[in-house]
Amino acid sequence: MIVCICNNISETDLARDPQLITQCGTQCGSCCPLVEQFNQQSLTVYVTDSDYSLFEELHTWAQQCCSSYEGIKIKNVSDIMPNCNELAEFRFAHLDDAALFRLRWNKSQLLS
Repeated sequence: MIVCICNNISETDLARDPQLITQCGTQCGSCCPLVEQFNQQSLTVYVTDSDYSLFEELHTWAQQCCSSYEGIKIKNVSDIMPNCNELAEFRFAHLDDAALFRLRWNKSQLLS
């Protein structure tokens, strides 16, 4: 899907190069609501796993390598997600750190 018509930037382009988001909304502004929505989704990375030690490893790495890392929130989701027990929400203040985290930890546990 095209996010910014004026700059011809698609969701796929943003997935490949998250910094392109800075070029969106610089001309007509009609994509600003979509860009804001994309930013909010992109700043949170969800990971599922029943092994908390993996969450700790990710948490420690994010603290050391991502200056805008805001923390982790772990929720029990076993009653609504039959294949996992816990869902970890990793929050970042900057899109580039969230993208770096996704690239570094691109495993089957990463949901988005």
